[in-house]
Amino acid sequence: MTSRALLTILGMAALSASAWQEDFAKGAGKATPYYTKGERSVVTVADGYLKVVLPGKRPLEGVRLMATGLTGGRLSTVTARVRGKGEAWLCLNDGRTWLYAPKTVSLTGVWQEISLQRVIRRETKTLSVNFLAKTVQTGAIFEIDDVTVEQGALPALADASVPPVRMEAEAFAMRPKEVMEHEGAKSIGGTSYTRCQNLPVPRTSRLVVVRARV
Repeated sequence: MTSRALLTILGMAALSASAWQEDFAKGAGKATPYYTKGERSVVTVADGYLKVVLPGKRPLEGVRLMATGLTGGRLSTVTARVRGKGEAWLCLNDGRTWLYAPKTVSLTGVWQEISLQRVIRRETKTLSVNFLAKTVQTGAIFEIDDVTVEQGALPALADASVPPVRMEAEAFAMRPKEVMEHEGAKSIGGTSYTRCQNLPVPRTSRLVVVRARV
């Protein structure tokens, strides 16, 4: 953890929502097996939907789609229709960080809709959409259709002043086991890094600076 971290919020005008979609009407598009080496999932298009046959040899087998032309810094909602055999796990990656669905979805012969939201990094224009097997699955088949990414507009930001606020890091520890106590004072720490989460951030167009004592 660095001794000083900067969090910058830029005031920008709200933009209209954008969207990316893949319905596999013209083939597999940007769909590729998740693994690039070793025995990989077989990805084909059948009757206008994507069919993914898993080898059943290792966890995280499945398929990756790359959504492009997105606007960074936006809340992005990924939605897809799925069916087949096995348990599918929807996972999103914006080029640096992952977001995992809290649970897998049991596939059947009936189409069902799954969805997951995340804010992508401000500097990125792509989002990797992954349909994976969380564990080794023998005989699993994922059938996928109508994958979309909808992006929300940026909220309006006012030119509002923000008074200094002191917050205790341990109140926002991502991992409770990283909260430490020394001579009656609490802090957080890890072997290589530590994280805080859910810190309140004011909605303002002005620069916001976050300083950490280490």
